Amino acid sequence: MRRQPLGRAAAHRGRSGGDPPAARRLPAANRDLHAAIARAAHNPHVEAPFVGLLNHGMRLNWICLDHFNAGDLDKHLRRACIEHDQIVRSIEKGDAAGAERLAREHTNTFRQRLKDFLSDSLASEIRMGRQIR
Repeated sequence: MRRQPLGRAAAHRGRSGGDPPAARRLPAANRDLHAAIARAAHNPHVEAPFVGLLNHGMRLNWICLDHFNAGDLDKHLRRACIEHDQIVRSIEKGDAAGAERLAREHTNTFRQRLKDFLSDSLASEIRMGRQIR
């Protein structure tokens, strides 16, 4: 992968700090960072499918995050920002192996969160109307 400056702004833009309008910018900031990393590969055969998968993954991600309580959500978002920072630093240093390892860990975090969400029963959240007898 060729080195291309990503700029820390992509990794930090949109952090909420308790500001609801900033929190609404988080999905776009997250997408921008991941898309910038894909563009840095300078390979349209990688970038286009990656961005498509990214869009689907982000939809799933935000569905899962909608079920977090506020404390867990804040903890998750802080962890994701730290992971993003580490990935960007590895790319800036030209450490492809380190960036790949960190990206794999970041992806595995998402994968596990999705698996946990899908395996949880949400039956208690379903309101039953009139029962059929």
